[in-house]
Amino acid sequence: MVYVQGRGEKCLTAASCVVGRLLNARLSEWEHADPILGTLLAAVADVLIANLPHTPQATADLHTVLSAMRTLARRSPLIQKYLVATEQRYMSAQQSLDLSLFRDLFQN
Repeated sequence: MVYVQGRGEKCLTAASCVVGRLLNARLSEWEHADPILGTLLAAVADVLIANLPHTPQATADLHTVLSAMRTLARRSPLIQKYLVATEQRYMSAQQSLDLSLFRDLFQN
């Protein structure tokens, strides 16, 4: 996902709202997790991943989302599938950021 001024800000605001709700949720007490949460949380994570270079809070929010997904993945194979794919996208984004920081270091 590409960061786009305006639309990206709205998506980031929506993602932050979901993270705020997750912080107050008692996910470990849930007996069942609706599999649609995998899709929702993966989308939220994608917005946060796209904003890692632009928004310092995105990293903390992403860790909250991944933690929630890990908890819910124990109750839903579909959420587990989304968790694995999301963690792979996050690691790939981190590697790209690390490489760009490394290039910047040697270009200056």
